[in-house]
Amino acid sequence: MPFITNKNTEEIVDVFYEDYGEGQPVILIHGWPLSRKSWEHQVWKIVEAGYRCISYDRRGFGISSFPWNGYDYSSLASDLNEIIKQLEKTIGLGSNVVIWPNSMKHKDINDMIIAGYTKEQIQEIIIDNTFSGVKAKLRFAEWRKINAQ
Repeated sequence: MPFITNKNTEEIVDVFYEDYGEGQPVILIHGWPLSRKSWEHQVWKIVEAGYRCISYDRRGFGISSFPWNGYDYSSLASDLNEIIKQLEKTIGLGSNVVIWPNSMKHKDINDMIIAGYTKEQIQEIIIDNTFSGVKAKLRFAEWRKINAQ
């Protein structure tokens, strides 16, 4: 079973993930109190559409570790950062990567829909945050620095 170990938080955590397909990566993050299985009907559609699809169990859910502490946003972001580190190889291969904005108003597509964003507005945000090559490496380094705080 594939796990990524995060040693950068108070407690060491093993994060279970599934990785299917090839192409531009899409990472699916489940909500509380679910697991990666909440995405099982969407994963194959995403792969079928030509994307690489990664879903994972956040700490304390599914078959990832259940640490006593570390359920704050900083620890959760650190777990995601460990998964994204594995994607850095993809950037080097010239693939496009969507690096989501740091703005809290764009933190979740579902929240954006509820707030009244149109499909076109959301698509524009995704296009504006799609990078490749050196730009992707620079943007990813900036994203990691901001989200590591």
